[in-house]
Amino acid sequence: KFGSEKSALGLPVQAQYWSGSTWVINDGDSCTTVPANAFALSGGIAANTSAAALTLVAGNGTVTLAAPSPQAVGYVDVAANLGSSGADQSCLTSHGGTAANRPWLRAQNGACAATYDRDPSARATFGMRSPESRKIIHVREIF
Repeated sequence: KFGSEKSALGLPVQAQYWSGSTWVINDGDSCTTVPANAFALSGGIAANTSAAALTLVAGNGTVTLAAPSPQAVGYVDVAANLGSSGADQSCLTSHGGTAANRPWLRAQNGACAATYDRDPSARATFGMRSPESRKIIHVREIF
């Protein structure tokens, strides 16, 4: 996910389950919460931002990262420590976070995962705009 370095950045989150043939959003999940201190931030400008708590509604939610202060351009790696203790088990370099004690939400996340015990992670970039492929070009013909 990417956005302006001048405002907060929301990372979309979904709770999904395997139906036997495809992944389905768990729209019955409106009670799962992950506290803010369970999100471990590392790399780049991690010291300049913070994460807010997550609450799912109908299987969807958003982890909001505060705008960097002081204002900075760069990236931050985010991992949710869903375990019962210790550092997160994401494919990122282990970097802590307070355990959320929700190990049942772990899955086979990322290329490093051989088993279903990995925490989800993502990279957020502040100060980067949409890719060129998403820009709109206005063309007008005059006769």
